[in-house]
Amino acid sequence: WHHQPPSWSTARGESTVAASRFRYDGPVVQSVTPANGPRVGGLVLTIHGKNFGGSDDDPAVEIGNQPCASVTWVSDTSLLCTAPPGVGEVPVHVTVASRPAVAVPLYEYDACFNHTVVDNTQRTTWRSLCSPHSCSAYGSNNNAMVAHWGLSLTKPPQAAYIILDMSLDDHAPIPPEQYRMDIALNGHAVAQNVRMANITHGYPIDGPYTMRQFTYSLPPSVMSLLRTNGQRNLAEFQVSVGVDNFVVVEQFALTVCA
Repeated sequence: WHHQPPSWSTARGESTVAASRFRYDGPVVQSVTPANGPRVGGLVLTIHGKNFGGSDDDPAVEIGNQPCASVTWVSDTSLLCTAPPGVGEVPVHVTVASRPAVAVPLYEYDACFNHTVVDNTQRTTWRSLCSPHSCSAYGSNNNAMVAHWGLSLTKPPQAAYIILDMSLDDHAPIPPEQYRMDIALNGHAVAQNVRMANITHGYPIDGPYTMRQFTYSLPPSVMSLLRTNGQRNLAEFQVSVGVDNFVVVEQFALTVCA
């Protein structure tokens, strides 16, 4: 026998066939493991729930308003994502086949406290301007300026920043690409020949000095190089501005959030 779909007549006597429609339930987020993590992100999270579809549904996950660095479909009830940086308690958004889940505040970024060490020894790359009245440390032309810090930590850091204030001489233009830096932690090189992109030379020529601040955030991958057993950590920072150029670094600072 042949099944006939249901039909009925309209007021005009026209025959209408009911179309069968299927509606799939949207994704639901039930929990996140672990439920908290560092502000710098990088932690692999497991998103538990239901209706996450199949691997070809291209699920997307946002922690707060930031997309996860990578998302892996595990099953209809489980996803993996790498947490982005963030602060505070934030909702977890899951979207499957363009259908969003209800956002629930499930993930919390751990609070951390800044520990800052400062080196106020002025440094310049031009020997002739070093005197008791101008600077207390110098290097000849094309030499790098170096700062060292020691810092003790009792728990793993979440973030670390190197900050410097530079007074730039207007004696001669310095090509921006010549501002470079190297960073080492406990004897391990973590950044080499990094361009200090936001440092620019002041104008007009032979005009007054201009203060510039440069901040470099150490990548999360190097946090494991910092010791947390009470031993001193050594951070080293070198800055170079090329041949026959002149700058004064007024202050180096290292800030670790742990």
